[in-house]
Amino acid sequence: MRHLTTLAVVILLLSLAFAAFSEPPQHIAEKASNAEADVRAIKEWIKRYCATVTAGDFEAYRAFWTEDVVWLPPHGPTLQGIEVCMEHNRPYFEQYHSVEKMSVEEVAIADRFAFVRVNYTCQGTPKAEGERIDEDGKGIFILKRKPDGSWVSTHCVWNSNVPLSQ
Repeated sequence: MRHLTTLAVVILLLSLAFAAFSEPPQHIAEKASNAEADVRAIKEWIKRYCATVTAGDFEAYRAFWTEDVVWLPPHGPTLQGIEVCMEHNRPYFEQYHSVEKMSVEEVAIADRFAFVRVNYTCQGTPKAEGERIDEDGKGIFILKRKPDGSWVSTHCVWNSNVPLSQ
């Protein structure tokens, strides 16, 4: 009898604990709805990013990054800070007309942060003389939700699928 009483108390306590820490179905549905809206917003962010690069709008490009952004570009050192990163890309914007396309392969959202994995292509046609640049690669953006609900990138890492010339 004593074991049955102990077992009943344990079951009651576990039931209360599960009830206390579980979310009502409405909250779960609201979170799912918010997550779907966030994924749509992030995919739209990627579209705007590509459109901005393709338009060659260097000043609008700046708005996609935080002031303390960190880039991990291929075959080079880590770049930190908006000024350093912008100066790194200034010659590309000045010297090439580009067409950038991305496909979103994966999105994960955790409260105020998101992870976005993309595949991309970028064709850069020289504005003057020179060779065209054809890039095919993959990348990861880490995004942060701003107070207004929009997204901005804190980190970006990318690399090429094209082998280095021997």
